[in-house]
Amino acid sequence: MFNKKQILTVCLSVAVSVCLVALAVSAATTVGNNVDIGGTTISNGNLSVGGQATTTAATGNFETQGTVYSIGDLMVGGYATVTAATGNIETQGTVISKGDLSVGGHATTTALTGNFATEGEIVIGASGNPISGHLSATSSIDFGNISGNNCATSSPITIAGAAAGDTVVLGVPEEVGSVTSTSWGVFINADSKAVVRLCNPSISDLTDAQLPAAVFRVDVWKH
Repeated sequence: MFNKKQILTVCLSVAVSVCLVALAVSAATTVGNNVDIGGTTISNGNLSVGGQATTTAATGNFETQGTVYSIGDLMVGGYATVTAATGNIETQGTVISKGDLSVGGHATTTALTGNFATEGEIVIGASGNPISGHLSATSSIDFGNISGNNCATSSPITIAGAAAGDTVVLGVPEEVGSVTSTSWGVFINADSKAVVRLCNPSISDLTDAQLPAAVFRVDVWKH
């Protein structure tokens, strides 16, 4: 039968062993098999997988030679976060992947081409505004003659998904963009179509020969 001293010694030994194991796990955890996590992975230290994928906690930098797939949210050192429900990616560090990168089935980067596709928003920089989409279309426009101190508008250009108030950028072809004393503009009208406006602020008329038909590009940014 154990006496009190022996029982106390055994209890202390067990407590010390548990503390040592906890410290060892806190310092580094090595897993020899595949790990599938359906929740959130949070690492306050560096994360290394098979020597082929490394995440540095101090910077949020991520580097892999294989494919990354996460069903849940992915967070590293508080610097990089990927939200599985939306596919949104936010990082203060650098993401380097030599294989395909897929998050929750909502965001995918193809290693072979470097193409990136996401169903969520993109935030560029620590104080950047979210970008939810980029739309683009081209159209041949012939403004014809424009008398002095007058403007002309194009026929509406269909851009699927565009809406009034969206940020719009106009690409003007060189053959008409080089004409002096002109002012260009573009906007999305109430029918969600792009309209290009050309104004002639001079007193002289602009002829059809000066403004031949040309292909314009309209880019729309969604926020």
